[in-house]
Formats: sequence, structure tokens, C-alpha cells
Amino acid sequence: MSPNGHTIVVLLSRQGDSFLVSRFLKEKGFQVLQELPKPGEQEVDAILLDVRLPKEKLKEALVFKRKALLFLPLIALVPERMSTKVFYKMGFDDCWHYPLYQEELFRRLRFFLNFREKMRQLKEKEENQRLEALGYLALGVAHDFNNLLSPILSYADLCLLKAREDEELASHLRYIKELALKSRGLIEQIFSFCNPARDTEDQIELIAEIRQLFPLLKAALPKDIRLDLELAEGPCWVKIHPSKLHRLLLNLITNAVKATGQSGQILLKVGREDGKVFIMVRDYGKGLDEEARQNLFKLFYSSRKTTGIGLNIVKDIVEEARGEISFESQEGVGTTFKILLPLAKKQTLTRAISSLTEKALKTHKTSGKILVVDDEITILELFKQFLEVLGFEVLTASSGQEALRLFAQHQEEVVLLVSDYFLTDTKGDELVRKIKEMAPGLPVIFCTGAQQQIKLPGLSRLRTLRKPFSLADLQDLISELLAPEKKVSSMA
Repeated sequence: MSPNGHTIVVLLSRQGDSFLVSRFLKEKGFQVLQELPKPGEQEVDAILLDVRLPKEKLKEALVFKRKALLFLPLIALVPERMSTKVFYKMGFDDCWHYPLYQEELFRRLRFFLNFREKMRQLKEKEENQRLEALGYLALGVAHDFNNLLSPILSYADLCLLKAREDEELASHLRYIKELALKSRGLIEQIFSFCNPARDTEDQIELIAEIRQLFPLLKAALPKDIRLDLELAEGPCWVKIHPSKLHRLLLNLITNAVKATGQSGQILLKVGREDGKVFIMVRDYGKGLDEEARQNLFKLFYSSRKTTGIGLNIVKDIVEEARGEISFESQEGVGTTFKILLPLAKKQTLTRAISSLTEKALKTHKTSGKILVVDDEITILELFKQFLEVLGFEVLTASSGQEALRLFAQHQEEVVLLVSDYFLTDTKGDELVRKIKEMAPGLPVIFCTGAQQQIKLPGLSRLRTLRKPFSLADLQDLISELLAPEKKVSSMA
């Protein structure tokens, strides 16, 4: 293994020995330090320490070794007739007797550096496996959570249709739907983390977005911690996915709460600076020590008993939005995080939760039968109730075989197939292929927890309804697919 790039700390009692050893190691390509660096300041690959130095130096080196995240060789340089047993017990990895022969020193040192490199590779492999396992776990949880959110969103929509004359009840239902939509955004973030290629951006008005989010942030705080809000005058448009903005703020506020303790104050401030928009979160807690400042954005690092991924996620979100994040901290005074985001030039996109009630009332009654296939009875009942409100007659099937039987009986009347993609007895694409043989032009909507669009060869009138979905999402796709065919864009 080449020594280039490795840093060796040489702590010898005699100045002449220190000079000769340091010069030899530098000639071999090592970087040599004469003192232990401060924690987090510089990575060290090995320490050569003369045991005749003061005991404080030995203790300092042993503490430095214990704090190292990776195996750090600590080698004792021992006078020729001195026993080495005590130094092994203290925690030294090896003991070398004087006099030191240069090539022998280099051979032994290279052995330890090779071992350290193998330990590094093993740790990286274990870390990659851990992250991969974490990704699979997150995807599994997200998929299951999506399945739970779908009926929550859809039943909220259905209740809104029936509660249009009770404004108080309708407002409660709209709030339930709003929270469910925010939960859906968080789930989308998990999928984005595991598959960044599908990530999308929205252009949002930051001031309005934070005003809307502020009550939820305050509700998440302990009762003795006050959250103050300072907002700039006028709109501040930025390009960032709304759910990512929510996650970013929630992580920064949560971090500030942990730093503040049982009681105190946190400031959230938004404004403009040098053609950019800034978001500032300030706490007045205990501040960060040197180690925390050096490792703050590293994945899984935490100065507390937490997962250590919150600030790493914040940094990733800011960088994906082409922004910058910085912080200032002073022990005993507090910490300030500041995010700079590019100011969007055009205010082209606004967001609002659609009023399904008004939309449904304006929809013309439609005739025809829709075949709905899902292996969950509650989902079938939900689809049936909503589609009947829109004027359709609904056929329901809980398996692929039952769907084929029903379609064969009502083939001339069925105008649309809505099916879960993963059924207990078959996959959705197999079901569609068999139905396509009987009715090649039948439009199809697939419901799935997968995040990619489903496409089948030769079937242009196919749409994907990703879970969790609202009934408004379903209605949009039905309107698109059952419009005159010239208005339906091809997805082949």
C-alpha cells in the first residue's frame, strides 16, 4: 500500500530522534505531525509515541485513540530493556524497542496501515449494507403507509360531498384532508430519497407557505418553548418541493428544541438578501462544541441519543434546491442556521387544495358501468359510493377471475376498468391483457403504491393512480379518459 496521503503523529522525547524519524517518514511520502490535532481537525492514521514522555502525553494519546471512529494504531516506542506488558494493558496496539531501524520501522508501520485500510473498507461495506437495508425498510414502511393514507384521503373527500351544507363539519374535514396530503408529501420524500431521479420541484410562495405551516410547527413544540415568526413584506417565490420545505423546517425546529431544553425561545425568520431568499432558525441554547461543529452535517452523527440524520437531510434538501446552508454557534449563547435559496423570477405556479365538493357538483352526470377490481373490500365500497355519486353504475370484483367473469357478462356496458395493480390471484397487467382481447379500446386506471408510471405496449388509454390518492385525483383521471378520444393525450 502506498503511504501517500497518510498522516503519522510522531511524539518522541529526544529532539534528534524526532527529527530523524520525521525526515525518514516524509521521504517515504507520509505527512508528519509533531502534536496531536484537535478533535475533528484532521484525520490521523497512526501515532508513534515515546513512553518516556510525561504521563499526561500518554493519557492524551490514549483518549485520542478511543475517540477515533476507525481503528487507530497507537504504537509505543520503548527503551531496549523496559517491559512492554504494562503498555499493552494500557491500550497500546504494539510496542517497538529502541534503537529504531528505519526500514524495519517502515515495514511495521505499513503492516498497521494496511490493516487500518482493510478496517476502513469493512466499515464502509457495513455502512453501505446498513444504508441499503434502511432504504428497503423505509420503502416497505412507505408503501404500507401509502395504503393506509388512501382510504383516509378518499373518505374525507366522500364526507365532504355529503357535508356541503354543514360548513363547520366541512372545515374539519378539509383540515383532515390537508394533514393527509402533507403526510403524503413526507412519504413521497422517502421515495425521493431512495430514488432521487423521480424528484420534482414546485414553485411556491414561501411567505404564504410558512404562514400556513406555522400553526403546525407551534403545535409540535413543548408548552414552555415559544416560537417567534418574522416574515418579510411581499411575496418570496422559490423553487422547492413543498413537502421538502416542510421537512426542512421541521428538522431545523426540532433541532432547535433539543438545543433549547425544557424552556426558552426559538426564532424563525424569512426575508430577502442579495437577490436571494433566506430562512433563519435561531435558538438560544447551549451552543455547539468543536466536535459537533466539525461533524454536524455528517450522516448518523449526533451529539445526542438520536438517529443523527435530520441535519444531513436538511443539507441535501437545500443543495437539491440549489441553495446554501450555513450556521453560527457559540457555546452558552446559541446556534443560528441560515439557508439561502435562489429567488424565482416568475410567479407561475400556485398551490391550493381543490374543493372536491364544488367540482363534483359541477360534474355532469355520466352513464355507463365502471368495473372496479381490488382485493380489499373497504376500497371497493369506497370506489362504489363515490362513482355512484358521479352517476356511474359500479361493478366490483375482489379478484382477477371474478373481474373477467363480470366483464364477459357486461362487456358492452363497461366504459372503464379501475384495478389495483397487485391482486391476490394475478397482476394487473395480466388482467388487462385478457380484457384487451375482448375490448381493445377500453380505458384503464391502475392503482399502485409504486412510484413509476405503468405502461403497457399498445395501450394508450392507460393512466396510473399512485397511492395514496384522493377522490379528486381519481375524478381527474376519469374525466380525462372518458373525454372525447381526440382530447386524450397518448401515453404509448
